Amino acid sequence: GLCDTLVLATGQTETATGNAKWIAQLQPGTRMAIYMGVGAAGHTAQTLIEAGLEQQVSIDIVSRAQQSDQVIAQCRASTLLDTIQSAKITNPAIMFLTRGHSASGQ
Repeated sequence: GLCDTLVLATGQTETATGNAKWIAQLQPGTRMAIYMGVGAAGHTAQTLIEAGLEQQVSIDIVSRAQQSDQVIAQCRASTLLDTIQSAKITNPAIMFLTRGHSASGQ
């Protein structure tokens, strides 16, 4: 399969810099679910790009799951902030970062 590991994380931290160690957990074959991470999306995107994972990690965002105003969007790190803005995504939301076993992340 595409992934064999699921990591659950929160987008909210007590410090402005957040949890810088999360990127090390995003190994090939991993899907990371970041709950309430819309506010930290800029930092998430920057970290993915700086780690050279722009093309290896796909991002799926689900906002207000199972509600009448549910929003689902897909993007890459370079378009994450634009996607959030254009789709009017707000918390509560979950961002799924998928780094598949294949080189493309798809």
